[in-house]
Amino acid sequence: MNPSQLPGLPSDWLWSFLKTQPKSTMADKPDVSEIAQFDMTKLKKTETEEKNTLPTKEEPKSTMADKPDVSEIAQFDMTKLKKTETEEKNTLPTKEDIDQEKQVES
Repeated sequence: MNPSQLPGLPSDWLWSFLKTQPKSTMADKPDVSEIAQFDMTKLKKTETEEKNTLPTKEEPKSTMADKPDVSEIAQFDMTKLKKTETEEKNTLPTKEDIDQEKQVES
């Protein structure tokens, strides 16, 4: 089957398309003149197989990775947490510290 015999396409559609394209002056572009004579019967039939399917309605919603299971939060025992004290390591200077530094600079 040549391109002019393709169903639903005008005869010689590919050749007409190729003739309307601007001529390339670059030597590195491929020669596409053989496309018009390509025999499409040489192509193999293929069937696509979907490997990553979406979850079905029967699957529980908790198996979805993008939504966390919040039922565990409601059952969390807060008495198991340890008491901690916050220690501020980067303290702001007092007014006395600022005045003392100003005197050193002068």
